[in-house]
Amino acid sequence: MRVLILFLCSCHCLAGAIPQKILLCGVGKNVQGTLSHALCAMEELGSHFSDYAILLYENNSTDRTPLILQAAAERNPKIVFLSETLTGKQISPARTERIARARNAVLALARRSEYRDFRYLLMADLDFDTPWPIEAILETINSEREWDCVAANGISPDGIYCDRYAFRGESSPLGPELLGDLWWSELPPSHFRLAEEEHWIPVYSAFGGLAIYKTESILPFAYSGVVTEELRQYYRQIVLGLSLQSYPLQQYCKQSLRKKFTDIAQIPIQFRTNTHWEHPPYFRTPTCCEHVPLHASMALHGFGKLYVNPKMVFRY
Repeated sequence: MRVLILFLCSCHCLAGAIPQKILLCGVGKNVQGTLSHALCAMEELGSHFSDYAILLYENNSTDRTPLILQAAAERNPKIVFLSETLTGKQISPARTERIARARNAVLALARRSEYRDFRYLLMADLDFDTPWPIEAILETINSEREWDCVAANGISPDGIYCDRYAFRGESSPLGPELLGDLWWSELPPSHFRLAEEEHWIPVYSAFGGLAIYKTESILPFAYSGVVTEELRQYYRQIVLGLSLQSYPLQQYCKQSLRKKFTDIAQIPIQFRTNTHWEHPPYFRTPTCCEHVPLHASMALHGFGKLYVNPKMVFRY
């Protein structure tokens, strides 16, 4: 059967407006309903740069996702994709590890020699059919501020920040890999409603459906769906920067460690399983959001200028 894929990408943009090259990356599974939209957004954004490449990965899709990717790559040679069918032990029971594997496959493509002089890398989820914040992305890249990663303000239709699982910041420095299921049960429903006029917000980690990186900041490192030793070291730095009166730290000591501390330097970093996404009997190592260990590695190696730009709205 012959499959005809029609892409209607309307680009009203000035090619070469930014004199650097960008890698536009994404992963997805069974995203036939949104993939064409994502591709059009990536092509429109890429046309603002001196050059671009679109690097995509999917595995085990049961819909037309692989066919759409094949047709797109035949139409536009800047689109490169990897499609796999994984079996047996290749498929982790941990959702976070499956996603980390996919993102690392894209990073492997990005490390190819032909992309050595590409300055920026954008990582995006492919299951959105809402408009991309292209103008805000360009403003972010053109900013005079020094940065290694700037994440989107991913919001729900009512304006609430959505991607709490990847977010570690001043008001929420500790994740479920430390607080366990308490982290999920205490999520305030109205928390993290970011005003779009706010300045960039420094964070320890964030994603929000889309994030921009300097290639030198991300390509030496990797995603992980389980906790890592570098994440432990990163949390040690984070904890030492908190006050003993910090509510998240008090909850961690009370609920996870079941002990009261008078010296913050004596508080150990002990990871815990949490059952919101996974089923702990399957795992010997606690799982975590795949973005958090990546950002931990970046920060520990001198690439810790991480922000959320509230104006870079990505709507869930």
